[in-house]
Amino acid sequence: MHKVSSTASKKFTDKRRPKEVREVQESASSESEDEFFLGSLEISAPHPPQIDTIGDSDGQANQNPTVDQNDHSDSTPYQWEINLSTNGTNVTYKIDTGAQANVLPLSTYKSLLKKPKLHISKARLTAYNGSPITVAGKCIAFIRYKGQSTPILFIVTDASTTPILGLESSSRLNLIKRINSVNSDCASDYLQEFQDCFGEIGTLPTPYHIVTDPSVPPVIDACRNVPIPLRAKLEKELRRMQEMGIITPVSEPTDWVSSLVTVEKPNGSLRVCLDPRNLNKAIKRHHHRLPTTDEILSRMTGAKYFTKLDASNAFWQVQLDEDSSRLLTFNTHMGRFRFLRMPYGIHSASEICQTKIADIISGIEGTANAQDDIIIWGSSKAQLHQRTHNCLQAIRASGLKLRRDKCQFMRTEMTFLGHTISENGIEPDFNKIAAILEMPNPTNVKELQRFLGMITYLGEIYTKLIR
Repeated sequence: MHKVSSTASKKFTDKRRPKEVREVQESASSESEDEFFLGSLEISAPHPPQIDTIGDSDGQANQNPTVDQNDHSDSTPYQWEINLSTNGTNVTYKIDTGAQANVLPLSTYKSLLKKPKLHISKARLTAYNGSPITVAGKCIAFIRYKGQSTPILFIVTDASTTPILGLESSSRLNLIKRINSVNSDCASDYLQEFQDCFGEIGTLPTPYHIVTDPSVPPVIDACRNVPIPLRAKLEKELRRMQEMGIITPVSEPTDWVSSLVTVEKPNGSLRVCLDPRNLNKAIKRHHHRLPTTDEILSRMTGAKYFTKLDASNAFWQVQLDEDSSRLLTFNTHMGRFRFLRMPYGIHSASEICQTKIADIISGIEGTANAQDDIIIWGSSKAQLHQRTHNCLQAIRASGLKLRRDKCQFMRTEMTFLGHTISENGIEPDFNKIAAILEMPNPTNVKELQRFLGMITYLGEIYTKLIR
């Protein structure tokens, strides 16, 4: 992992009251815990607090973790509390911007409907009065907030205390807002100036033509049964796709007919996908080379500010010509339909999507895309602003539409391609770490290969995973 200098600090201003010094760190014997939420928080009244993020690659600890165990009255205006679903159980947390660790009492841990794995922890917690707090272990629990589930690392204690969400996790959950030097109004400025670039479906120029191997005989797949409880949702989604111009009914004979696959989304709606396993055998791929993660990240040397744009339903923004559309006919209990836009499932879709978006931003310095995600970076705010403006102008001219709620503007830290990037370097995305810690022990070769694959993916920048 890249070392992070303590001089490269982020500032967070809490104008409500001065706080005492609280410092969270692990013991010098820790071999893995220091990879999570490392650092010290130094606050001295009446000056605003300053957060120094310290990457301690050699595992040496600076201080013991300190947890405020004072019994603050509920009537104090400075007590921030919120009720959040944690592994399916509602838990009331205290939001403590002066804490660099998340604390979960053992009694609360035992009350969770779905108990996460309890791992051994070498962290040491010290109460506000200096007395030690017994640590029972550590775990990763999933907190659901505003429709999103986020993995959060907790120190589990035997102490009778209120569950605490520290500064870092409160920020990740968007429960608090950092006041940075970056102009917070820039996002609204972009959204207003380029409002025509945002929408559900755009139309990219030049319809895509699917080339097939004539030696592969056509296949007509049987219609798959859809469970009765899902039929109403499927019919609603098919009607919606028809109104959007994504599919159209078919009455004439077609040589190819594929089956339909439905995937239920977390919000309960259905994603309609094609299962063109037979058709894929006939499709000739274009073999456009996709850039590797290392190639993209290596271009960001010196970057301090980042913007990420997300294409809305990227595959559906690619038009198909008439012949290609007929190849993508599928059957349902409502009859046959064919795709007018690029569907999910055909093996040339990702390459075509990558190439078309790359063509849009080609020639613009400090930009790259990985499928439907476009990242823009700059060494200064002015440079990033100019590059973002140029990129949005190119997007406007192309007809591509972006998803407003997924775009992030002028950030000092960004998650991209499974990594967290900032001016301080590259770190693994905590979601990946959580997935590794929560993986069951491999019981066969396939599961072992999956585990080793995840370790290898993050191993170059997260060296302690491979120790």
